Amino acid sequence: MIHDNHITSSKLFHYKTQADADAGKNGYLYEEYAYDANGNQTDYKFYKKNGKVKYHYSYKWNDEGKSTEFQWLKKDGSMKMKNTTAYNGAGKVIEEKQFWKSDNDLAWHSTSTYDAQQNLIGLKYLLNNDKKLYRRYAYSYYPDGSKKQTIEYNRKDVVKHIWNYDCNPAGSLETKSLKDSSKICIRYETDKDGNQIKIKEQNVKQGKTVRIITKYDIHDNEIYSVGYKASGKETRHVESSYDNRDNLTERKLFKPNTAELKNRWVVHYDNSGNVTESKAYKGSELTHFWKYSYTKS
Repeated sequence: MIHDNHITSSKLFHYKTQADADAGKNGYLYEEYAYDANGNQTDYKFYKKNGKVKYHYSYKWNDEGKSTEFQWLKKDGSMKMKNTTAYNGAGKVIEEKQFWKSDNDLAWHSTSTYDAQQNLIGLKYLLNNDKKLYRRYAYSYYPDGSKKQTIEYNRKDVVKHIWNYDCNPAGSLETKSLKDSSKICIRYETDKDGNQIKIKEQNVKQGKTVRIITKYDIHDNEIYSVGYKASGKETRHVESSYDNRDNLTERKLFKPNTAELKNRWVVHYDNSGNVTESKAYKGSELTHFWKYSYTKS
């Protein structure tokens, strides 16, 4: 949308109420973006109410539109943190690096390897200028390319965790639960309009959450996500909606185990698909209102 409309920059203004926004008063510049000729974001600034920059990021891209560099900049424009990314001929990430304050301080470094079908088969993270292994992953696949298993290794290169992706057509797990395994089952249902809905079930250990169910629409947009305690009660419940261009239009966060809304976000777009305004609610009360403006070449 940015590229098609020749947009070179955009600004987001924050208002307390929609009435203030409509009247053009009591607002302030909240965020500012810059884009290259291909529509890629090249610069981002987040402002305080007093007009001073609080955060400043810059971005670089290759000819294929893939991110090659991200920098978090200090107030004087020098590097605070930098991430770089390299790709193979198929466009797959083969190397990532993160630096702090200077190019001589390599915080972490990851390398990725792929099979002939470009399936990721190995991922390794190294720390302290490549002197120390942090974590390693190995992946295997079925002949049709679907994922079979993921193995995580710790800093001593010893198996820490195993994820198996086997489930029968009904969606239940085929094998008994293993002591050091998490099971991830993917199955499909059909909604009222006949569209295929992907359902992903995971057994996890994330604080009090031991099970997560996530649903996706036919375009792989996440439309539903619920986490559960061992008792079966919810820990988190989120539902999202999208327009016919797959733009997020609404996200609702519910209070666990109720139909009561905790927070809601609503986004509006113009006919070109560019965001024109967004709203944040606490329950049913509007708490924040943002308006976007665009500069075209």
